[in-house]
Amino acid sequence: MRGLKLNSQRAWSEYVPTRLAFDGSATHPFEALQIYRRFRFGELVELFLTDQQTYRSGHPWGAGAFGERYAMRDCDPRHAPDQTMPDDPQLDWFVSSVFASNALRKSWDNQVFLGELTLGHPGAEQIIVNAAAWDNFVSEREYSLQSIHSAGMRNFVALIQLFIASTGATQPSSSSDLAVNMSPTKSTGPSAT
Repeated sequence: MRGLKLNSQRAWSEYVPTRLAFDGSATHPFEALQIYRRFRFGELVELFLTDQQTYRSGHPWGAGAFGERYAMRDCDPRHAPDQTMPDDPQLDWFVSSVFASNALRKSWDNQVFLGELTLGHPGAEQIIVNAAAWDNFVSEREYSLQSIHSAGMRNFVALIQLFIASTGATQPSSSSDLAVNMSPTKSTGPSAT
């Protein structure tokens, strides 16, 4: 599988005009290509792009059947601190870069939905609609949002990329109020003060 991932990264870096360097001598995909980065647009905006695909942990329900990723009952592993999407180095880079930015507005570009997308009554058993998004990585989402909240950051926007035309994936357009603790019945991360 590593060879397949390395080959796909090489093809992506050669096809997509990103100006990112692919390290052909790397033996692990984590070392071959780093796509998370930031762009500054004068004093007005700094855009932070993170990678929610390369470093992620497996799904707590498994990765086999369709039903193991969509419309699943809540489970404890999705709240575990070691359940990771961007991995520690990237998460540390993101938080420290956002803190260091003096841009008027800061924007976080996500590849997957950041808000909580569940079915059911709060306080009762929840059905996770899309475990491929941040709902599967509760502790990291809470850490990221708590860090931004604790810093008293204003003018912060989280965006979701839409890849409908280029990949065939369908992601609906939506907006969401973000809270530090979106899963009050099972939270293991920090809470807002």
